[in-house]
Amino acid sequence: MTVLTELEKKVVLGSLKSEYGSAAEDYIWMFSVVEHSGLTGKVARGVVSSLVKKGVAVVHNYEGEAGGPAFKLTEAGRMMAEELSGESCDKGQASEV
Repeated sequence: MTVLTELEKKVVLGSLKSEYGSAAEDYIWMFSVVEHSGLTGKVARGVVSSLVKKGVAVVHNYEGEAGGPAFKLTEAGRMMAEELSGESCDKGQASEV
């Protein structure tokens, strides 16, 4: 099983609280993940990179007017988020964290 650092846990939990939705269900803007993690941008980007390497998250760069990087938890990341938050992150279900 993948072990997460405390900083990685902050990013995973922060990704569930975005005003754009939950990264357990869909891609959300990276700036929102950073904001809700409580980490600085530089630190959060490094942590996200680590999460991607561990297979916990994926990042997609959107092109266009509202473009930029977006973040989503993988299935493994979603399961970790459920364990960390104590809440269900089932797709299609609204979950408050």
